[in-house]
Amino acid sequence: PTSGPTTDTTPASTPTKPPTSGPTTDTTPASTPTKPPTSGPTTDTTPASTPTKPPTSGPTTDTTPASTPTKPPSPTPASTATPQTETPPTKGPSLSPNTESFSTQAPSTAPEQGTTAPPSACASNPCPGESTCEDRADLIYLCLCLAGEFHYKDRGCEKSKVFFRLLFLEIPYNDKMADKTSQTFNETANTITYEIDKQFRGVAKGYVRVLVLELRKNMTTTVRSDTINVEASIEIIYEATSDITEENVRETMEKVVCETCPLAGSFQVKSACDSTACEETSSDCRHKDGLLTCECKHGYLTSNYTERLCVACPAGKKAEDGTCKS
Repeated sequence: PTSGPTTDTTPASTPTKPPTSGPTTDTTPASTPTKPPTSGPTTDTTPASTPTKPPTSGPTTDTTPASTPTKPPSPTPASTATPQTETPPTKGPSLSPNTESFSTQAPSTAPEQGTTAPPSACASNPCPGESTCEDRADLIYLCLCLAGEFHYKDRGCEKSKVFFRLLFLEIPYNDKMADKTSQTFNETANTITYEIDKQFRGVAKGYVRVLVLELRKNMTTTVRSDTINVEASIEIIYEATSDITEENVRETMEKVVCETCPLAGSFQVKSACDSTACEETSSDCRHKDGLLTCECKHGYLTSNYTERLCVACPAGKKAEDGTCKS
């Protein structure tokens, strides 16, 4: 061969002279086995009547009778196994908005040879702090915050006016819509956001954007055919300082989602307090004009660490006028 270690084999009665460089193999008469070099790829050559025993580790070499030139293995060290192809996990550690616990979604075993996992924009954990990274199509990702907050670039999660809506649209449901990284989800979400965004931009100052959180089968409303349509969960985001009200949002949504509107169908108001936005033992959730607050229950005080829960006074004291008194 033109590359790699070479072995010159002569008739059984003539010793073989090894090349002057590279790994060498000395071949002795048929009655004497060849001793391989101590390093580099090895080739065991035995008499024509004796089969060659492969080494216990590393690449193996098939040895033919003495009259046939021996083909050496590829130049791989005997102690090195062929590496498996590794694929990065699809998602690193993330903080769940509701449970505030860490969870890791990653393949438990390496993928089968010849298969590759889809690329993930969240693999590098681009969302800081308490936000959770969520993959979308075309390597786009969202940084999701706790209920009542929105993730601003270079600012992180901040309290905002967030209006939740369920849309019951006359769009046939496709099973691919359940996958938020699919082009089907992406195209449907873009259609929804385009129509809503167009109406809300001029309603009040401080408009940020609309987010499509999920697309599901609409199993709650009666339709005039056997077609299963789409139910979409969305958030309409405004800055916390905006003067937008719930009434403004309702009036604008009626121009976007109705039987003769750009998005044919209907919608339903959904409160942020439907989720576990506040710690229920110590506080009550309030969601008014888009702003979410956790109000302390009787006997509890606001915490210096988070607005999501309240704290009790030490033993022997009780909460009065916002402080612990004996």
